[in-house]
Parts: sequence; structure tokens; C-alpha cells
Amino acid sequence: MSSLEELCTQHQAQGTLVAELKKAKDAGVKDAVTKLLEIKKAITALQPDHEYALKKKESKKNKVKATNPDGTPVLSKKELRIQAKQLAARKKAEETANKMASATNYGDAPLIQSQEITGRQWTRLENASTSMNGKKSINACTSPHCAPPG
Repeated sequence: MSSLEELCTQHQAQGTLVAELKKAKDAGVKDAVTKLLEIKKAITALQPDHEYALKKKESKKNKVKATNPDGTPVLSKKELRIQAKQLAARKKAEETANKMASATNYGDAPLIQSQEITGRQWTRLENASTSMNGKKSINACTSPHCAPPG
């Protein structure tokens, strides 16, 4: 059986070889990785807490989520971001609903009609003559469908 120092040097050399084979995309990577794992198993048998020793990975299914002191689960950054977006959307919808509820459809518009007498005198163009020079007059439509003012 090899000593721990020999296994460590073998591990470093084999690790370098695996890295080079992966860069070159060589077909011999699988065999090199298998040999590296055998070296790691031997190191684990000698000293389980060594940095090159194989460590048991905790499965995601069995992993317990951390909780806050009040018992609620600790949220990830992604979950916090999603919650913030949902809160902003709810606030915007609430503001829109409040605006719609307080809207009075632009208020009551006054009826558009002549409310006052302006004193203007209308003259039909057919009745216009040279005797009207210098007088201010407003000309009305001459077609028969126009109703005379007044």
C-alpha cells in the first residue's frame, strides 16, 4: 500500500493529466478520471478528512431549507426578486383600480349653445352691395340649405 504523500503526488499528476485531456477533448478522459477516482478512494481509506478524500454529497431532496427565527423559510435571491415583482404588480393594479373608481368620466360638459347675444349683424352675400363699404359685416352662407340667423 502507498503512503499518503505518494498518493497525493499521484493525485496531483493524474488531476493535471485529466485537465489536459479535457482541454484536448481526448477520448481517454474517461479512463484517466477512473484512475483519479481510485487514487481518491485510496486517500479516503487512509485519511477520510484529507482535502483530496472523497466527500459525501448531500442530496437536494434530503436537504432541509433554512428557516428564519419566526419559522418561515429563508428565500433565495430569485424567490425574493419574484416576490418583489409580484408586489409591484399588485400595487400598480391597486393604484389603477383606485384611479378608475375615483374617475367621473371627465365631469359634466355644458351644453354647447349660444348663451349670449353678441349683437353681430349678419348679411347675406347676395344682398351685399358697394354701399356697405367701410361697414363691418359678417357674411353668411348663400346656399339655400343655410338657415338665416335670428
